[in-house]
Parts: sequence; structure tokens; C-alpha cells
Amino acid sequence: MSPVFAHAGHWLVSIAEFLPVLIFVVLARMLGSRAGALPPDAPRVFSADLPIFASVLIAASAVLSLMTVIAIYREGGILKRLVMEDDVARTELIGPPNPVVRQEIEKISFALEMGNNVLLYLDDIQHTNPELLQKFISLCDAQRRMEGVWDGRTRTYDLRGKRFAVCMAGNPYTEAGQRFRVPDMLANRADVWNLGDVLSGRDELFALSYIENALTSNPVLAPLTTRSRDEIRLLARMAGGDDSVRPDRLDHPYSAVELEQIMAVLRKLLGVQQVVLAVNQAYIASAAQADASRTEPPFRLQGSYRNMNRLAERLEEAAAA
Repeated sequence: MSPVFAHAGHWLVSIAEFLPVLIFVVLARMLGSRAGALPPDAPRVFSADLPIFASVLIAASAVLSLMTVIAIYREGGILKRLVMEDDVARTELIGPPNPVVRQEIEKISFALEMGNNVLLYLDDIQHTNPELLQKFISLCDAQRRMEGVWDGRTRTYDLRGKRFAVCMAGNPYTEAGQRFRVPDMLANRADVWNLGDVLSGRDELFALSYIENALTSNPVLAPLTTRSRDEIRLLARMAGGDDSVRPDRLDHPYSAVELEQIMAVLRKLLGVQQVVLAVNQAYIASAAQADASRTEPPFRLQGSYRNMNRLAERLEEAAAA
């Protein structure tokens, strides 16, 4: 919808809401002096009851007409577009509260603009506004439509018949320590899994993911990010003391000094991994427990990839201390 039609919609809603009131004021101005000239013995129905009845009738007409107009606009999706037009105008005038937020919104808009063969991944949704998550509810229905903004203009994206999937991940608690809940309408339509249930039988892969995600945080292990997952798994087994893994099974030709440096750092990283994993398991178990049955405060240390990466950065400093 163009800005011209958006502003016209605003005026139509305003006129529908205030026109009966304006008519009442005009009639009162025109007929007020005549009403004051009624004789004292005039019937009460003309002096008091009729004006009150007219006022109530006009007010009821205003409410009914406003509800009708809003229903029509809502059916056509115009109100939603009007709100988005206001958001766009407000963003252009004062900008978003955080440049990182603007960047993330632009990524979502870019994914919607691509339309087909897209997997949109939203992480840490416990920090987002529930209104943002509610915008994805329509993608779970048969209509598969979603409102968005691109180049400062609102658009309706029709994703029916297109390969467009949305994956969201979040923690059970918000940054303020409050329990996070996925909006009910979204949770009832989407597939929701608990990490503790999904990891059943995949404990080894999940543990290895901590090592893989921490490689870039350590200068000694950073070159391993270009190696295959099988090679990283073999190196982790060697650092863990698995004698069945020999250096000749590795694809990359490491020198003896380079391999020893990697092993020294990996051994320390495996120790950190066990601690972070234990913290994460306690976090998941605490989050799955109902508040009414708790005998101790909830455990809110996450044991996340971010924690693992920060500790991996300090391995050499801790060894030198």
C-alpha cells in the first residue's frame, strides 16, 4: 500500500469516529437558543428526555460505525499496514533504539525478499519482543503470508508453494531472569522441542559441538576450522587419550611441534568442555522443573557456546599464570 492510501485510511477512520460528534455539536449550536425559549410548562420529554436520547443515539451510532470500519479494514489487512507505515516513518525519523536491532530486522526482511529456498534462523528469541514472534504465526497457517518492510515500503509476502522455513532457538529464561514463554498462538501452530528431549542418544555429538564452536576463539586451534569434522573428531579423541587413534589417520600433514601444541590446548579445552556441559545439563534440568515443585532456586547459569568460547580465549593466559 502506498503512503497516500495509508494516510487516506487514517482520515477515513478519524471521520468515521468523530462525524457523529461533530453533527451533535453543530446541531447544539444551531438549536441551542431555540431550546432555551421553551415555556416553563413544556413537557419534560422535549426539555430533557429527547436531548438525552439523541445524545445516546448519536454516541451508539459512532461506536457501531467505528467497529464496522475497523472490521472492514482488519479483513483487508489495511490496519496492519497502517501500523507498519507508522513504524517505518518513526524509524526514518528517529531511527531504531539499537543499530544491532536494525541490522537483524534487515536480515529478516532480506530473507522474506528472497522468498524461495530460504532457511531463516532466529537465535536467542528470549531477548526479542513477543510482537516480533507473533508476526510469524501466519506462516504456520494455510495462508502462508507475512507482512514486511523493504526499502521503506510495506509489502505482503505470499510464501505459498515456496521453500521457506523458519527455525527459532531460545533459552528458558530472559536476561532479566524471568521465565520465557513462546507466544501461545505460535506454540500451538509450530513444532516446539525441548533441547533435553532432542539430545537423547546424541550426547557425543552435542559435546563435540562445544569443541567445534570454540575453535575460532583460540589462535592455536583456529586453523582447524578449515579441516573436516572427521578430523576434528579424531583430534579430540587423541587429546582424550584414545590410543586407537594414530596421527597417520589424519588427513592434514601436521608437524610434530604443531600437533603437540594442538594436543596441549585440546586437552585443556576438553576439561573446560566437561565443566560447561555439566552446567548446561543442570540448566536444562532446572528449566524443565515446574516452579511449584521446586525445593531450591532455579539454576540459571546457561553453560552456553558463548561461555565456552570466552573460556577458550583464556586458555593460554591461564596456562601461563
